Amino acid sequence: MPPWGDGQRDTRRSSRPTCHGFLLYRGEAIYYSLPENRFSSRSMRLTKLEIKGFKSFPDKAVLEFRRGITGVVGPNGCGKSNILEAIRWVMGEQRPRTLRGARMGDVIFNGSETRRPVGMAEVRMTLEVDPRYCPPALRDYDEVMVARRIFRDGESQYEINGVPCRLSDVVDLFLDTGLTQNSYAILEQGRVEMVVSSKPEDRRWLIEEAAGITRYKIRKETATKRLEQTQTNLERLRDVLNEVNRQAAALRKQARRAERYRLLRDRLRSLELAWNASECRKLSTQIEEGEAELSRLRDSLIEVQSRNALEGGVLQRDRQALADMDKKTIELHEQQHALEMAMEAARVDAARSREKMTHLQSQRQRLLRDQQEKGVLRDQCARRIQEGQGTASALASQILQGRETQRTAAEALERFRTDSEQVQERIEAIKTSLFQALQACAAKRNQKEAAQRRIQEISFRQTRMAEERRSAEAQAAAASARLGSLQVALEEMRTRRRQSIEEKDELLKRLKERQAVLQGLRDTIRGLETEYARIASRLASLEELDKSGAHFDQSVQYMMAQRANWPDGTLIGPLADFIEVTEGYEKALAAVLERRLGSFVVSSPTDAAFGVEMLRESGQGRTTFVPKIPRATVVPSPSACDAALTNLSDVVRFAEGFEELGQHLVGRCVVVEDINEALRLWSRNGAPLDFATMEGDFLDHTGELTGGSWNTKTEKVFTLRREIVELRNAKESLEKTLEAHRTQCSEAERAYEETSKRKTRAEEAAAELRVEEIRKANEIEKLQGLVATLHRKTKTMALEMETLDKEKTSLMDASAASQTEIDQLEGTIRGLKERTALCRVESEDLNRQREELAHRHANSQVEVAKLEERHASTTKELERNKQLYAQLESQLKAIQQELEANATETEAVKERLRNAEDNEKAHMLSHKACSEQLATLGRERESLTLKIQEIEAHAAASNKEEKTLQGQIHEREIALVQLKQALRHLTQNMIERYGVADTPVVSETSAVDQKEIEHVRKQIDELGDVNLSAVREYQNVQERLTFLRAQESDLKEAMQSLHETIQKITAATNELFVNAFETINEKFQEMFSFLFQGGEASLELVGSENVLEAGVDIVARPPGKKRQAMGLLSGGEKALTAIALIFAIFLTRPSPFCLLDEVDAPLDDANISRFNDMLRSLSDKTQFIVITHNKRTMEVADCLYGITMEEPGVSSIVSVDLAR
Repeated sequence: MPPWGDGQRDTRRSSRPTCHGFLLYRGEAIYYSLPENRFSSRSMRLTKLEIKGFKSFPDKAVLEFRRGITGVVGPNGCGKSNILEAIRWVMGEQRPRTLRGARMGDVIFNGSETRRPVGMAEVRMTLEVDPRYCPPALRDYDEVMVARRIFRDGESQYEINGVPCRLSDVVDLFLDTGLTQNSYAILEQGRVEMVVSSKPEDRRWLIEEAAGITRYKIRKETATKRLEQTQTNLERLRDVLNEVNRQAAALRKQARRAERYRLLRDRLRSLELAWNASECRKLSTQIEEGEAELSRLRDSLIEVQSRNALEGGVLQRDRQALADMDKKTIELHEQQHALEMAMEAARVDAARSREKMTHLQSQRQRLLRDQQEKGVLRDQCARRIQEGQGTASALASQILQGRETQRTAAEALERFRTDSEQVQERIEAIKTSLFQALQACAAKRNQKEAAQRRIQEISFRQTRMAEERRSAEAQAAAASARLGSLQVALEEMRTRRRQSIEEKDELLKRLKERQAVLQGLRDTIRGLETEYARIASRLASLEELDKSGAHFDQSVQYMMAQRANWPDGTLIGPLADFIEVTEGYEKALAAVLERRLGSFVVSSPTDAAFGVEMLRESGQGRTTFVPKIPRATVVPSPSACDAALTNLSDVVRFAEGFEELGQHLVGRCVVVEDINEALRLWSRNGAPLDFATMEGDFLDHTGELTGGSWNTKTEKVFTLRREIVELRNAKESLEKTLEAHRTQCSEAERAYEETSKRKTRAEEAAAELRVEEIRKANEIEKLQGLVATLHRKTKTMALEMETLDKEKTSLMDASAASQTEIDQLEGTIRGLKERTALCRVESEDLNRQREELAHRHANSQVEVAKLEERHASTTKELERNKQLYAQLESQLKAIQQELEANATETEAVKERLRNAEDNEKAHMLSHKACSEQLATLGRERESLTLKIQEIEAHAAASNKEEKTLQGQIHEREIALVQLKQALRHLTQNMIERYGVADTPVVSETSAVDQKEIEHVRKQIDELGDVNLSAVREYQNVQERLTFLRAQESDLKEAMQSLHETIQKITAATNELFVNAFETINEKFQEMFSFLFQGGEASLELVGSENVLEAGVDIVARPPGKKRQAMGLLSGGEKALTAIALIFAIFLTRPSPFCLLDEVDAPLDDANISRFNDMLRSLSDKTQFIVITHNKRTMEVADCLYGITMEEPGVSSIVSVDLAR
């Protein structure tokens, strides 16, 4: 039994590790397989392949595949491998070189001598699948069709069951089936040898594919990327957490100021409500008076409008009557036109009837003539029939007499033929004896001539051999001389080759040194790239914080978010965006601009009012809006106080175009060391200057002092932006450093490549010298063999000449004996010829009598044949006359029917003519009546038109008066609207500011103290910008801190979980690989021994102690040889070893189908038989598609497809079902 057995079930269970939903091993282990993956070999089968426009298949080609083995055969270059490449391409292959192309567009048919190129390549592959193992979207299908097409412009499309999809969907469908890009189930030409000749690191993909760990590697890469993303998110989250902590500290201060503001705001509310009530009462009185005047004007307007309406009704009726007349006129014109058309139609109908009448009369005359002619023909035909019947009877009697005469002549002819045959037999017997004598005589003559020719050949051969002997001796001398010169040249060649090998070794040493330098530069670049990524990440976080305005109040953040809703150019930006301060002076500037730093710069105060309304409507707090060009004021020069002091405007720089605003804000301020110095200068000088200390205390020109512990976020604005600038500078510096190192790395790479090229050239030179050395050695060996051959040839020629002399003497004796026998045979031949002449005379007399009798017999046959022909002709003529008679009878009946129909139709046409003439007369009378009605309507319309013109003139005067009243009413309405709008504005103001909808009742004598209102407003203004939502914001910040800390904890847990997941995936992958490796190694040893009929082989892990990084090496020992590496095996042994490994993998984990492209080419007949046995045994689990030229492989196929090129450059398919 073959080593792969019968596939019985193994009841042992294997361990099934799980990995938190990432890994899952299901079901029991099956013999020769690992724990069950998503697909088994029986869960998918290739049923059909459709190719159109792909490579050499411009027309649609369909291949249907059955279970078992399908063979593809054909001559070289006909397109067999294109079928395999079409399957690989439709499964998602993205490497053009794998498809024997430079780019993916090369797979489109590019035309031939007789065909034009096509614009698209398309391949459709139909698979029979088990729905249980399909992706969720395909669970309802037991058949899946995968399609791929590519166009000339590079556009590529994928489909699954006719639905457009992505490349990843197609790849996922074939994941874990053994049918991926580097699959062991797809072996093209040369790939079998690559399995054994590739590096151990490159060979491990076979084991990984068989172990089914591809999907786990993908998941591990995904988990690693997620871990890196989580680490980046954690770093950014910590930056945000630090900033939110600083915001919380500032919001505590703002909450206390908000309480004071609420008390003052309530007092101001009650005072302003009272003042608004008084204003509302005044406006109500004015509105009542205006409404009375408006009512009077409206009454007048109604009276004028009523009069105009009456006149308008009369005018409307008259206009309607005029329109009715116009409508009636149009209808009459249309009726008149219709009557004219009807009259014309009646005239045309009458003319047609007259023409029809003429045609019917002509037809009747023609039918009468035809009836007469047909009657005459019928009578003539009847007479011919009677005459033909008499002639046929006479001819039949004559034929009977002629046949009797024929019979008598035939009997006499037969008697003469028998006598003639007897004479002829005697002649043939004599001829036979004569032929035998002639043959014997000719044979003897041939023997004599052959002996004479051989004697001549021997003489010629002796002469030529003498010449060849002399020539061989001369060649031997020349070859000996050439041999000496070649031996000298061979020694020189070996010396040069040794020098090339030494040069190659020196270049190899230099190459290793440059590789070390290149590796050092690459390590340095990686370090710089890591630092660059850290700085870029930090810079992005800070820029995001600065962009979001997190260091400003809620109102500022809201306005920054709503910038898009402002008219273009009105909201310029936050004030802090246009200020740069020298390092060390941040606190001084923050002290001066503490309340203004979060302000917005706008184009004008009018735009600022728009922003205030937006904040009031949204309830997002308060902020200050600063005009870009403030109103001009006299700002004293700080140098008037002390020239040695530092002006704040000297250490603060405003953006271009904002210098005037900067002078307004900090122009009067100087910077001093401490508060004592500020108080001293303020007391000594009366100049209206402001003083700011380096610690952040501020003394204004009125003597108001602000200071204390520094706990504000305004300084953070400048610190944050300085850090952003520093990070940007560091990033630019790193970019330059990286560019320099990359340049050095490129130069080192070029030097390395140049050294590598020189090494390659040295190796090539050594190889060329080695080839030349071998060639000269072979030539020397050939010359030595030639000299020995020439010496042997000379000796052989001497022996051959001696043999030829003996043969010449023997041939001369044989020639004399042959001449004696020839003379005897010639006498016998003369006697036989005389007997033959006598028999021929007798035969000629018999033949002459027989010919005369045969002539009479032939004449009798001719006469009978003529009589029979006349009888047949007469019979046919009789039948034709009978048929003609029947046809004439039928035609006469048809003519009679046509005459009757003609009479009927003539009567109908006459009736239609009379009707048309009557209709024409009636229409003429109606037309005259319409003309009279049109004249009457014209006169009535002219009278009504004059009346309408008079009414329109009177209506124009009334309309003018109505417009005057409407203008006065409009003016009164506008005045009332303005009063009501003022009243509504006051009411709305109370609603918006205080939420009061009803106007409070206030007595006329009560007065509101405006000074008290102004005093309360002043107290509120002294509080400055107050964040009313500070308490709520503080609570929100606390909640955000809690949320961010929870997120930080979640991210840490996620990182820990990802680390554990990666470790478990690695462990599970390790276990799968080891199990697969051990199973494949065991089956490989069995396969190798079976194919080689002995020997041993094994797989070994090399290169690394880590199983997942180690390479797979093959060590083989064919029968009768020592254990050795693959490179020392012959080509056939390598191919057989590779096939053993591939089939060992199939025994471990069968693939749904396998594609083999001429893998049996290197195998001999014995190995072909074992290869075919394995194919047949495995075909019950795996569907095989084999491209081959071997007839024995074709014999095991269940179905054969032949690929031919009947048309140059165009492949076509022929199928043969061998199972049937």
